[in-house]
Amino acid sequence: MDSQPRPKPGRLILFWLASAFFSFILGVPAVTPPGNVWTLGHTIGLAILLLGAMVCARWERSRWVFFAYGGFGALPFLFILVPDSRDMMRIASSSESLWGYIHMCWAFVVFCCLACRGLATLTWKRMDERRKVREQSPQCIRCGYLLYGLSEDRCPECGTFFDGPPPPAPDAGASQV
Repeated sequence: MDSQPRPKPGRLILFWLASAFFSFILGVPAVTPPGNVWTLGHTIGLAILLLGAMVCARWERSRWVFFAYGGFGALPFLFILVPDSRDMMRIASSSESLWGYIHMCWAFVVFCCLACRGLATLTWKRMDERRKVREQSPQCIRCGYLLYGLSEDRCPECGTFFDGPPPPAPDAGASQV
């Protein structure tokens, strides 16, 4: 029924990781100002990372793959989250703690891991719901034409014969899920 060739999940995951990394690189200005700077390129990189989890979930069903995907995808972002010399001076002269920065870095990595896994899980659930609806509705096995209310046991679209009488048309007043 599905005529598209199935892509290799490993290549898709590498593609999306590379896309997120290169958009991250594009977000780094040529002359980086002192301090940690989160730019539009970094935001786009994070969006690509999360979108990649949804796209790759169509072909890969392993949960640990997406957990690792999010972790590896978060690594380039640590360069802007780790304290630089300006942050270290602020830590030394105030009551801030270095542990706050370290916790922020770990929290971001864990967020990316869980977000990628969660988005993949939501994608799987949506695909399963669509598959159930598609399986419950009588369709031609060759072209996917809905076989409601036909007068003969042959698909009018492609001519394929099917077993049994044609199903009656659904009620107009009934709600469909």
